[in-house]
Order: sequence, then structure tokens, then C-alpha cells
Amino acid sequence: MTIPQSDWWRDICQALAILDSSLQTYKRIAALDGLIDLIMRQKLPLPVPLTAYSQLLIAAIWWQQGDLFRNFDPYTALNLYTKALLYIIPEENVSIYTARLHRKMATIVSEPQLQIDFLTKAIELQPDFAVAYYDLGNIYFDQGQYQLARVCYQYAIELKPHYVDAWINLGVICTKIKDYTRALDEFAYAQSLDSENVWLYYNRGNVYRELKMYTEALKDFDKAIALDNTFAYAYLNRGNIYAALKMFEQANLDYAQTAKLLPDDIHPLW
Repeated sequence: MTIPQSDWWRDICQALAILDSSLQTYKRIAALDGLIDLIMRQKLPLPVPLTAYSQLLIAAIWWQQGDLFRNFDPYTALNLYTKALLYIIPEENVSIYTARLHRKMATIVSEPQLQIDFLTKAIELQPDFAVAYYDLGNIYFDQGQYQLARVCYQYAIELKPHYVDAWINLGVICTKIKDYTRALDEFAYAQSLDSENVWLYYNRGNVYRELKMYTEALKDFDKAIALDNTFAYAYLNRGNIYAALKMFEQANLDYAQTAKLLPDDIHPLW
């Protein structure tokens, strides 16, 4: 779709341009409300009432409002995203935006089936949406449906071969089903793609711990902590390794650091 370079479109773009992050959130919301009101009442010089362009503009504004509400009022954000969907015109070259909006909605709702429904629709609208497959895999993983999760991660990798997080999660699935050899293979490939990924070392360290390969496990937890010195569970699991090796002084230091990083955890973690 080619957006016409008409005066009304430039005026609206200029109005949107002032709504940058320098404005406080409530002021941005109020400004967007006012802009929608102008469009709906045709106080801006639109070429004809609610053309495809004005529909897309309204959708974009409600989308922005949804983003503003997302972190502190998810219910309102979901309603705003739903409104945006009503105004996105059903043309093939804007389906990518509809797909992205469905993915956003999936991140807001808490019910797994709703999340699955939104992501499935996103994939239907944009079949090459790798991150939607990845998100769907995460939902199935959390439900313990590891085979479905694996299929989703594999689709994500087919679309995006260097998708490190998907490779790591394939390794985690293998760990869950105790296929440790394959898990190490998945992690090795992930490392070839990104040797500085903290989750790679943390998860591979857990495999080495299960295999009682404590030297290798310590190296991986050391690396995870070097990459992120606030990673509480890396300290915890390294402490568990030290305890297994009867290196209690080092174990207690790691447990103390874990407690410092997780002060609100009321139960012992070790």
C-alpha cells in the first residue's frame, strides 16, 4: 500500500511525532485520545470519511495506547488492542501488523488457552512468524507438553536457523526427558551461535550436574555468573555442586549470595 503524501496525512504524522517518550505516559494517552476524537469527528481534513488510511491510523493510535497501558493495566491494554484489530483493514500487506498485534495480546492474557489461540491466529496470519512459534513452544513447555513444544521450536528454527533461544530450549526439553546426550548436542550448537548466552551455560551446567560431571558443571555456572552476577539460581546450583563435593565453605558463600539476591524467598532453596 502506498500512503498518499497529502496535507492531511502530513499533519497527522506531525501530530503523532510529538507523542514521543519525553511526554509523561498520562499526557501521551490524553493526546492520543484527542487525536482519535479529531479523526472520528472528521475535524481533520480527511479525503473521505474513514478511508483505509484513516482506519489504519486509528488502529495505530489504539495500538500505541495499548502499549502505554500494557505494563500497569493489562485489561485496558487488551481492550485497546482489540479495538485496533477492528480498524486494521483486511489487506494482505498489512496482515503482518495484525499478526504482531495478536502476539502482543497473547503476552497480556494469563490463560494458556487464550495465549495459544492468539498465537495460533498470529501464525495463521503470518506463517513465517518465527517468534510466535517460539512463544507457542514456551506455552506448551510450561504445560509439560514437551513434544508439542519441540515441534514449535523446530518450526521457529526452520524459519530462523540462528534462533539461539530456540536451540537452547530444545536442549532443555532433552534435559527434561533425560536425553542428556542430545541435550549436550543442542547446547553445543547454541554455543556455536552465541558463546555469551547466560542461559546456555546455566542449562548446560544443570545437565552436567545430573551426569555428576561436576568439573564441567562448575565451569558452566562460573561462566553464567561471569555473564550475569545477579543470576541467583546460578549461584544456588553452583552451591549445590560445591556441597556435593563437600566444599562447604564455597557452598555457603554461594547460598548466602542466593539469599541476598532473593531476599523475599521465605523457604530455603537448598
